[in-house]
Amino acid sequence: MLSSKTNKEIIQLKVEKVVFPGKGLAHYRGKPIFIYATIENETVTAFLLKENRKFANALPVEIVEKSPLRITPSCPYSLVTCSKCTDISSYCPGCTYQHIKYEHELSIKQSQFIEFLSRNIPQFNPSVCHSPVPSPTNLFYRNKIVLHALKTQNKFLLGYFSTDNTTIVNINSCHLAMHPINCKISEISANITNFLQNIETPLRITFRAISGKEAIFWKENSSIPQITIHEPTIIGNIQTHPTSFFQINPAVMNLLLSDFIQTIKNFLFEKVVDLYGGVGIFGLAAAMNGAKKTFISDIDPLAINYASLNARALNIHSVSTVIGSAEKVADSIWDKENDRTLLILDPPRTGLSRKIVSKILHHKPATICYISCAPDTLARDMQLLTKSVYQLKETRFFDMFPRTPYFESLSWLSLRK
Repeated sequence: MLSSKTNKEIIQLKVEKVVFPGKGLAHYRGKPIFIYATIENETVTAFLLKENRKFANALPVEIVEKSPLRITPSCPYSLVTCSKCTDISSYCPGCTYQHIKYEHELSIKQSQFIEFLSRNIPQFNPSVCHSPVPSPTNLFYRNKIVLHALKTQNKFLLGYFSTDNTTIVNINSCHLAMHPINCKISEISANITNFLQNIETPLRITFRAISGKEAIFWKENSSIPQITIHEPTIIGNIQTHPTSFFQINPAVMNLLLSDFIQTIKNFLFEKVVDLYGGVGIFGLAAAMNGAKKTFISDIDPLAINYASLNARALNIHSVSTVIGSAEKVADSIWDKENDRTLLILDPPRTGLSRKIVSKILHHKPATICYISCAPDTLARDMQLLTKSVYQLKETRFFDMFPRTPYFESLSWLSLRK
């Protein structure tokens, strides 16, 4: 059957499972088909958007057999399956799970997490993967977002890039962002012509909520508000700069931090090395819970400055800080004996470089705490670390990014005996 809108062939597919990052998997004529906004065991009609020799992406047209786990998305910019869906670029790609009950979203992510680890870690034991930690709220939780502004011939746009990374989906609010950010978006949208006057577009605009009560924003290549943001955490008030990294979901960050503190009590350590330490949250938490000496490094000078400020504000005197990439500072931080060293790793989404992995395997700190926002690069790094030197003792994911395909995880590794 051909679509009257696109003149493309419409095919019927049975969704087998939902795979990372958030698409339904089916097969058609032996080829994997990845379908947006679907749930396992659903039967859908769809047409192919992009196809190559190995796989194809598809846009659903009709849900023939609907899953009882399907719900109506609350966000007006989410993909809603219907016969009018002819162009995926018309929809915001961020909330891949808005159509699924939240409890099942957690189940999907848990299955994906275990699959990543089992494919990469020899003799992986699923029992080390504990139950996931849900977000207390799955909407309006983000304290920071980045939107893009574009001036076209006929109108001004403010929103997210679509899946083609070219089209901007114009929005008046984001159902993931905290309410103060949405208030700022509404103010700008109401005066968008003046806001973008005499400005080259496309333009990145960053919004940052402050303690969930107000929000600031800054334009790309413009001056950034030089203020100190005070974030309440379970270890005390943490200071940070608007541009420095800070977890975007404060409620889940505190749950993760609590789990971190409880777990380090099970390990004997004297020294802590926090290689991607940012403003110091995990290194400082360790210093407050038994570490005699804590070393925090980060490539961001502003973040490291605040790590030092936070140590003094929390009355911690056993902390040393240094500015530099993990690759550059790694050799200067190890002792001759690392049998009581806890190494904290919280790298960017790209994970660890081969150089860092090599240094870790050479110096062999006794315990590693690996905090990751990307299960694919985590699994890749775990494969290298657990090949012969380390053993994965326990891990679990924290739903830092509900309604999106991503999640945070906390993993603990010890030297093999």
